[in-house]
Amino acid sequence: MARTTPFPAPSVFEDDPSAALLKPRRFLAVAATIVVFLLLAYAGYAIDEDYTHSRRRVMEDATELTRSIAGVTATGIGKAELVLDQAAHIFPLLGATAPARQAHAASLEKIARQNKEIDWVAIFDANGNPVGQQAADAPATLFRLPGSALEHHRKNADEQALYGASFTDPRTKRAILPLSKRINGREGELLGIVVVGISLDHLQAELAKYRRSGDSRILVTSAAGHVLVRHPASSGPVNVSARNGRSPLAEIIQRNANGQIETRSPFDGITRSYTFLHLEQAPLTVVFGETVAEQMG
Repeated sequence: MARTTPFPAPSVFEDDPSAALLKPRRFLAVAATIVVFLLLAYAGYAIDEDYTHSRRRVMEDATELTRSIAGVTATGIGKAELVLDQAAHIFPLLGATAPARQAHAASLEKIARQNKEIDWVAIFDANGNPVGQQAADAPATLFRLPGSALEHHRKNADEQALYGASFTDPRTKRAILPLSKRINGREGELLGIVVVGISLDHLQAELAKYRRSGDSRILVTSAAGHVLVRHPASSGPVNVSARNGRSPLAEIIQRNANGQIETRSPFDGITRSYTFLHLEQAPLTVVFGETVAEQMG
């Protein structure tokens, strides 16, 4: 019996006129899917690159702004230190004559009136007695101030300037940052101290020129982490510590020389991008904060 070889089963596509186009169409569909995927990936990469570039530019602007604020702050500090140096240099040359000392104190007071950065200048002798009109006008107010400063300078023979705690002068209702310096005699003995009241109100007015619109914040803090000046003033109190456990901002600032960090505010809990810069001239830090949404417009 002859063996027969069965024919293969007919393809379902043999009678379909579009069968010849099916494979190219499949290839085109796959290719189109790949192209769309690559375009989406590139678009995502481009958007991410644009955001990164914009973010970097914003942070650079914040750094420059912080440097400008630090420069304004340092100007007031520099003028106060010049007054301190002048008093520490000239006062010992005057001898013990009261008229000469009074005249020198008056000249320093005139300098203070000519500079908005300085609210007043006061000289106290080794016993804490005021020399000059500005010191004598309110001894009850100012004496407590050099009381602690005088004790410090008695124990420290060097002529390093001492930054005291800021306070509000009850006579003028203005905020003051006291800066004092020891006055040494020819033999290194204590002749007294000179105290300069740096005007924090004037500094705050200067900070207003640099604040951006929206939710930006400007702070000037002491080495202990206390807020000396803030702008806008309505954003919170002064003479309060930024180390309150609600934010690591103060600790980050203390551990690092200068830099930028995104973290919560220790005062209102809002997350902001902060740029901070420590002054070389003084134990003060300038902080500029702004929400990321505000920065990116």
